[in-house]
Amino acid sequence: MKSKPQLDLGFVANPVRPAYLAERTPAPKKPKGTLSFVDLFSGIGGFHLGLEHAAHRAGYDINLKFASDINDPACVVYRTNFGDSPEGDVTKISTKEASGTDLLFGGFPCQPFSNSGLKRGLDDERGGLFFEIKRLIQGSRNRAEAWHTGPKVFLLENVAGLATNGAADPGISQLHAGPQRKIGSTMVRLEQELQGMRDYDVAWKELVSSDFGSPQVRRRVFILGIHRDFGISAADLFPAGSGHRNTIRSIVEGTKIPGTELNRNQFKNITQDMNENGSPSFRDGMRRVGRAYHCAGGNVGQCYHVDGLGPTLTVVWSHFLPLYFPAPKEKAPKSTDQLYDPGSAYGSGHLRRATVRETLRLQGFPDDFVVVGKQAESYAQAGNAVNVNVIDALLTSVLNEVRANG
Repeated sequence: MKSKPQLDLGFVANPVRPAYLAERTPAPKKPKGTLSFVDLFSGIGGFHLGLEHAAHRAGYDINLKFASDINDPACVVYRTNFGDSPEGDVTKISTKEASGTDLLFGGFPCQPFSNSGLKRGLDDERGGLFFEIKRLIQGSRNRAEAWHTGPKVFLLENVAGLATNGAADPGISQLHAGPQRKIGSTMVRLEQELQGMRDYDVAWKELVSSDFGSPQVRRRVFILGIHRDFGISAADLFPAGSGHRNTIRSIVEGTKIPGTELNRNQFKNITQDMNENGSPSFRDGMRRVGRAYHCAGGNVGQCYHVDGLGPTLTVVWSHFLPLYFPAPKEKAPKSTDQLYDPGSAYGSGHLRRATVRETLRLQGFPDDFVVVGKQAESYAQAGNAVNVNVIDALLTSVLNEVRANG
């Protein structure tokens, strides 16, 4: 059997990554070839940027066949940065349009599987959009002539709750790229659907963005499919982290930023409670401030020390991510994983919310990425985005092993 050529990119297996780049990775002057791709549920382009970094470093140019998203403000941002406008409703896209592409990406809607949603899983109309992705991946085929028009590689992303959503199942995952683990009924069903895609070797794994340079604890499930013609195990392609963790300080624009400080009433909510009740009530004051910024969830009442890690950036958290800058002699938190309550020390430090640019940096977007639209929309787009650093690491690993034929 003839061995298949592999790309030798000469990369360190688990490099120490910066939190973000100053600018996008330029295309090679003399590309070895061009990688075509389809970007479903494209948002503002996290998958696009991750591929751009990985492919351009490897000496390849990239060509977007089409992108799809129904969020108009996000589509404007995508078009502004990449020159291509997403086509809209994924259900209206034909398999012919997606045929013959090298890579297909899909960050399908997470609300049906997330802790903040109703957890209806694949029975939710949005969760059922997975089947639209499957339709486009399977493409057209002629078994007699042994040809298939689907992508060579597909990569999907969703919240960590995808693995546990639905009724607990006593069975063990058949596709998890790692130690054996139990999964919920939604993932049981999803694995059955993935195993039915016989043209692909498929595996999934939960990756944490803080292992890949981003200073936030963002856990996401990634599903990777490799066409069986390559003879490569998808489970072997998930990258390990570098072991180095950047902190929030690596993405901040400065301590005091106009427009991000607490207003007088918000400041009073915190300091008045602290003066009357002591440091534990800092959390009560932060809850009041949080509500003013539509903040919700179990972490409300906490702020995030700039020498630690941030939380999973979501649509909710992105609007008010409270950052605490310590006074010069104040001690740093003992663990970068801890939520932070400065208590009585608050008066000597500085508390503000993260800027739009900082939330984008948390997601690995480079500083030359253009922000367009209302501030509230920009915060929400950052919270919805896929983490660029993780996609870059995943696709670097894939491109090291798979030669995408044009």
